[in-house]
Amino acid sequence: MIHNPSAPRPAAAFCSRIFETKSFLVLTFVIASCFAVCATPSGAASASEKTATAGPDSAVLAGLDADASADVHALEKYAAAVRELLQQEKFNRLEEIAATARSEKSRFAGGTWKLYVIYRALREPAEGREAPDEAWEAHLERLSAWALSDPNSVTARIALAEANLKYVERTRIDANNTPSNARPRTPGADPWEVINGSINIAEVALKQASDLGAKDPHWYFVEQELKYGGDKGLLDKAVLLEPSYYPNYRLHALFLHPKWDGAEGAPERFADEISAQIGGKQGLAAYFEVAETLSCGPSAVTRPKMSWEKVKLGYAALEELYGSSIIKLNQYACLALHEGDMSLAQQLFARIGDNWDAPTWKTKSYFDSSKALAAAPEEIRTLRMVTDANGITPMGNEYFMQISVDFQRKERFNFMECARPLGANLGGSFDLFLKFAADGTLEEVKVWPQTKFNACFVPKLSGNFAPPPQPHYWVKIGMSIPY
Repeated sequence: MIHNPSAPRPAAAFCSRIFETKSFLVLTFVIASCFAVCATPSGAASASEKTATAGPDSAVLAGLDADASADVHALEKYAAAVRELLQQEKFNRLEEIAATARSEKSRFAGGTWKLYVIYRALREPAEGREAPDEAWEAHLERLSAWALSDPNSVTARIALAEANLKYVERTRIDANNTPSNARPRTPGADPWEVINGSINIAEVALKQASDLGAKDPHWYFVEQELKYGGDKGLLDKAVLLEPSYYPNYRLHALFLHPKWDGAEGAPERFADEISAQIGGKQGLAAYFEVAETLSCGPSAVTRPKMSWEKVKLGYAALEELYGSSIIKLNQYACLALHEGDMSLAQQLFARIGDNWDAPTWKTKSYFDSSKALAAAPEEIRTLRMVTDANGITPMGNEYFMQISVDFQRKERFNFMECARPLGANLGGSFDLFLKFAADGTLEEVKVWPQTKFNACFVPKLSGNFAPPPQPHYWVKIGMSIPY
């Protein structure tokens, strides 16, 4: 959690500060939550006094039936339908959909929980985290109105808590960039006031959901976000409630990463532990989900050192349990590419066709270059086998490490000379195959796929390197190029 140490935290002080500020965080929900110590200001509009200006868009609501087995946009369409219902303040319908998804453990093809997508849709405005203040104000007010209209809604309170924590992420940037002596005196304008107000709202909402006897696996997800860390005791409770709610494991692994002050190798050890703890196909599926989160998704932070065989078994378990998903195929192809399993990647790209998943690949150009990288001709496939065989020997691995350092140092100027005129349009990653003579002279160069950048870069390669373990020795250097 992130708090301003000087900010008051008792309930009375919190409510007092809320009434002073003109910030949109003056939510009826918080006022109701603090009724024991605060008086509700007059003139507040009740949820029943609000009326939708138009009926739900039937075309958008069709997304509730989206099929992830064939439609790469299925989750986006489902999320858009959920946001449409919130926009129109169809709270009873939202509650019905969420309650069904929770009780029936409804999933899309590939295993993604519909409940998770519901909460993901509700955690921020349609424009995303960087939406303007007006959009955030309207979004949080609707969630507050939903919570007020249904005092027994666990869903509304969990959604309100997570949305406020997402708003904290947005506001924290302003807070960190604003020196204390430059902060405005106007109540509510100081970003730290907004942050602490949002955190308090999240705490109250989650406490109310817990008091209502929440049996919702996503409650543990948001509680982890609130505590800003990997709480093993909290995770154990989540496992007991619902061992197949993979988002809890994905988030926990991210919090264990060194980027969040975790220990080196901790996410990988956790993946092994949680897979064994759950056991069976569900345990293997959880292992795949953690690997994908660390390596390929929007939250990717590293190339983890995980068992590739176990990752493959995890994907097979997911597909056996929940069917084939075009989105999961994209994720699996990304993992195969990172692992260097080009034969499998090529098979997966053939199944994907042109149905590329934006959260996995970020851009179409990166997807296209990755697909081309996997679709190598026979000569390149042979060179990959040769260089892979060389690299697994102790001498070969030592030579590769030495060549990698020397290559980066010697070719830095050529790299910049070719990259500068192309700007951001470098054409994507490629494999560079270097053949060295007995004395370290560069004998031959092969590249796949051809790009604008390597068309300039490869002809410039020359010079002497360290002598290889044997004459006519091939080394592969994977060039990770911005796309």
